[in-house]
Amino acid sequence: TSWQLVSFTDVAQGVVHSKDDNLYIPYDNKIAKFDGDTNEWISQALVLPTDKRINTIAEYGNYLAIGASTITDEVMGVAPSVVYLWDRNTSLTTVSENIDWGNGVLEILKELDGFLVGISYSPTQASGGDTSSFNAKIDIRIFDGNKVSKLYELISDIPLSNDESSGLRNGIIKHREALYFPLRITLDGVIHSGIWKLYRPSPNSNFSLVLDRTFNNNTIATTTLSNGVPIYNSRIFDVSFWDDFMFIAYTDESNGRSYISKTNDLPSYTASSTIESVFYGDGIHQNILRSIGAMTEPIPQGGQIDILYKMDGARTWTLATTSTNVGSMFTEI
Repeated sequence: TSWQLVSFTDVAQGVVHSKDDNLYIPYDNKIAKFDGDTNEWISQALVLPTDKRINTIAEYGNYLAIGASTITDEVMGVAPSVVYLWDRNTSLTTVSENIDWGNGVLEILKELDGFLVGISYSPTQASGGDTSSFNAKIDIRIFDGNKVSKLYELISDIPLSNDESSGLRNGIIKHREALYFPLRITLDGVIHSGIWKLYRPSPNSNFSLVLDRTFNNNTIATTTLSNGVPIYNSRIFDVSFWDDFMFIAYTDESNGRSYISKTNDLPSYTASSTIESVFYGDGIHQNILRSIGAMTEPIPQGGQIDILYKMDGARTWTLATTSTNVGSMFTEI
């Protein structure tokens, strides 16, 4: 048994690096290290500038990737972030590389399929600042060893204080070369709340982002109103897998109770699955919907396929057709 007493303001999730089997824990602008061979702690194995706060760390090859934001800029609502690549050499006070990660508070950093993936959020306004600022947004970027590229930008319809895009650090898990993370965000007037999945469907394909699972299958979390906007009251604390079954630990803030939900394992699977396509058209010319269809697995007994669409800037979905034909693999109008 070994312990180390340190004072801190903020602490983030630690990492055991596979290259040396040592534990690294970020707090404030510092990294603490526990050496498994010597059973000793180094409370300040690395110290970053005092205006930085470490939010996330990850293993990246031989390096420890360290995601930090600038505290003073964060208060101003700008919050650019930087990723430091550190070779874990405690005899040096420098890092191997500084990577500009762009605006937004970098909350999640993981290696995924050889890429360094970072998820940032931009607050709706500065702390106590101008309430007319832009709504919150989520940026997903990757580093390929040479440059940082933006994969996705999700802009919430409502302020961050009414959304849960800031709760990114809880329940992050990498499973079968996919990154799962919790996010509650309102897009085009629809609340999307649950576990999101970032992955590559095939080795040479682009990264895809989907809302993979909801809190409790088809059971909708209780809602309340904040400034006239409905919001979910559930907050995710942890996620784990057992094979393909996902367990989600969350609380219902309306009653203060904690729950654990899991993937529906009934022989007749009744929870809905949703696939949303990309936009079609060039955004300039008006389109006329002539036909729409979907190819699926054979519809089981009691199953149903609904096809909905949005066009010409509509914010709500219109039901095009429904099929309950058992065995059917293609639905079209």
